[in-house]
Amino acid sequence: VKEFKAAGYTQIIEKTNWGLGEGFDNLNEANAYLRDKWQVVLLIHMNMLKDDTIDKASTISNHWIRMRSEVAMNLVGKDYVIPQFEIYTWGKTRKVPEALPSITWPTFMKNYYGFIAVKY
Repeated sequence: VKEFKAAGYTQIIEKTNWGLGEGFDNLNEANAYLRDKWQVVLLIHMNMLKDDTIDKASTISNHWIRMRSEVAMNLVGKDYVIPQFEIYTWGKTRKVPEALPSITWPTFMKNYYGFIAVKY
């Protein structure tokens, strides 16, 4: 939050939990801010960035990613499925998951810790 203030952002919403994952409503709120033209960064564990570790649960967050597209949550049967979405990290735009067409909500939740939304 301090870095965003230093960069001149005047509106800052912080909804993160460094050691405990955040839930469905939290991600819906992040999506809503992105739709409203806010800049949104997600707090995750880096396991989320590679298909071979995306389903591995973490116990603490360790990375920020910028949302480039909404994280859609489509109800399929009894569970939500999340198709690929775009993020920005390490100097480039990437897809999560990388090559898989989608992941389940429980898989996403293993490495999601909330968001910060900012606006000038």
